Amino acid sequence: MILRIYTIIHVVISLLGIASGFVVIYGLLNADPLEGWTKFFLWTTVLTSVTGFFFPFRGFTPAFAFGIISLVVLAAAIYARYPGELAGHWRWIYVVGVVLAQYLNFFVLIVQSFQKIPALKKNRSDAERPVVQNHTACGFGRVRCAWRLRDGQIPRRTRFTHFEGKRMIEIRDLYQTNKNARKENR
Repeated sequence: MILRIYTIIHVVISLLGIASGFVVIYGLLNADPLEGWTKFFLWTTVLTSVTGFFFPFRGFTPAFAFGIISLVVLAAAIYARYPGELAGHWRWIYVVGVVLAQYLNFFVLIVQSFQKIPALKKNRSDAERPVVQNHTACGFGRVRCAWRLRDGQIPRRTRFTHFEGKRMIEIRDLYQTNKNARKENR
């Protein structure tokens, strides 16, 4: 009974962290720091990782590996954000740390959903595991692409095409668009 309550608390904290993580990433894309959301995201994500270590597992599991990686990434992001004050190289360390922490939490959500939700568990096969991982990575790849598009690093006339089952980017006027974007930003 206590383990069930503990699991519910862990899941609620995790879902709050994931939801607030998307808000923080939206703020990053719009150059809005969203102080309150950022603190909430960092705290709930740290709590998610810490509470994950107290489940009764035997041996070293992938969950422990994800928790350790997440805490290291979060420590770097928190240091970059607050003591580092986003100065110099701490800015990109913070952005990468926040996005990576969100990715890890979201990835665990997808994997746990396929392991715990009966409807998803029934329809899952071992051959579909890479598909789940690829969909998670593609979602965050779109966030990265939107960030670069906002900064003018990818021209606005970019379009996506499919070629031999792989996603490719057709880029037109790359150098001219980047040059114009840099001039506008100055």
